[in-house]
Amino acid sequence: MARTRLVTTASGPARRLRGLGRAPDAAGRTRLAVRSRCLRCTSWFAGRLGLSCLLLITAGLLAGIGAWAGAASQHSGVRFWSLLTAGLNVVPPGLFLLGLGALVLGAWPRRTSTVVYGYLAWSFLIEFAGGVVHTSHWLLDTSVFFHMVPAPATSPDWSSMAVITGLGILGAVLGGILLCRRDQKNA
Repeated sequence: MARTRLVTTASGPARRLRGLGRAPDAAGRTRLAVRSRCLRCTSWFAGRLGLSCLLLITAGLLAGIGAWAGAASQHSGVRFWSLLTAGLNVVPPGLFLLGLGALVLGAWPRRTSTVVYGYLAWSFLIEFAGGVVHTSHWLLDTSVFFHMVPAPATSPDWSSMAVITGLGILGAVLGGILLCRRDQKNA
């Protein structure tokens, strides 16, 4: 890919070395010929994931603050911190879906949207069906939304949220590794 390839060459001998060391240019100066694809790929990928994580966390915080502002305007007496944690309660499922998308992008890039939206639809289906029909808890555990609690009515289950966030981080790391390996093989 053109955006992940960083090859700095100075002259004909440096092009033949293809990033293996130093070679003089036409003026006789020695320049370092660098071939760093994976570093560029990982920095690009980590930057996009970092920005997405920041946006998810900001959206959760703004949702909590907005809920508090609405509740405060009606004098409901709901505490600020309980609504802020309710807003943060929705962040880990988003981080999990982001990690799943990163993993599928690294392994199977043409089917990323199909897999992520398919899993999202499955999670909604299981969440709604689980409220109507009594089913196995193993099936309910496959939905990312089943692990969220109706905060602030119930205090959030932070251990479950930590596991979901950890799985999202693991998926993002594996996706970055697979993406860089895939780009190196296609060189």
